[in-house]
Amino acid sequence: MKHRHLNPERAARRLSAFAHPLRMNILRSVAENHHRSVSDIAHHLHQSQPQISHHVAILERADILRTRADGRKRCPIFITPEMKTFFL
Repeated sequence: MKHRHLNPERAARRLSAFAHPLRMNILRSVAENHHRSVSDIAHHLHQSQPQISHHVAILERADILRTRADGRKRCPIFITPEMKTFFL
């Protein structure tokens, strides 16, 4: 079995991204319904769309989420399926 080495910078980015309650709620929302757009998540969490976009961008830089285009909407999805199961 090949062992992967820990990348301290990447680990720190991810841990920092998890350290905000709104980002944790965004991740739970994405895990529950991967068809939710950024606007849908904002409505679901009673937050502004720019605020959700800001936090989604942080989660993207931490390699936790990526966004896919659905027409004019951006829908965040998990980079790995294993990450999604953590939030269900």
